[in-house]
Amino acid sequence: LSGDNSGYYGLLDVGNGTLNLASNTAAGQGTVQLDSSCATVAFTDDATAPVLHGLSGDAGSLVVPDGTNLTINMDNANAGHEFGGVISGADGTDTTASLTVTQTVDANDTNLIYLSGHNTYSGGTTISGQAALALGSADSAGTGPITIKSNGGGLVLNANVNFTNALVFN
Repeated sequence: LSGDNSGYYGLLDVGNGTLNLASNTAAGQGTVQLDSSCATVAFTDDATAPVLHGLSGDAGSLVVPDGTNLTINMDNANAGHEFGGVISGADGTDTTASLTVTQTVDANDTNLIYLSGHNTYSGGTTISGQAALALGSADSAGTGPITIKSNGGGLVLNANVNFTNALVFN
């Protein structure tokens, strides 16, 4: 998929195979769902600052190229926000990509995304606005620092998660 699909609010359900996203708004504003370990969503180098509005699934791979910042915008409370697959480079390799989790809509509730996969990105994670990030394993936020710029959200750890990332408050 390429082009500006920001008017699309539906589900992109990948059960098997690879869906390539070749622009920052290729996924629209719905949920990207990966249904199996054979499901992959891969951002191409043309998607330099991609945005997802929902990410869900118990397995699968989300491929983010080196140096790319992936933003998960939590403004859509109806989108899926629980992902147990892997965020990595191509073929499961390490990537220098980074992740930003944000919520900009003034809402009464903080929207939370739960990551439980063993992710291999090293560019760091930023939590901003009213968003919250929950981690199901020690490497769910990759290996880089976690920066919290949140005015109502924050960071949540599952029991028995041995948190080793550097933590920065801004």
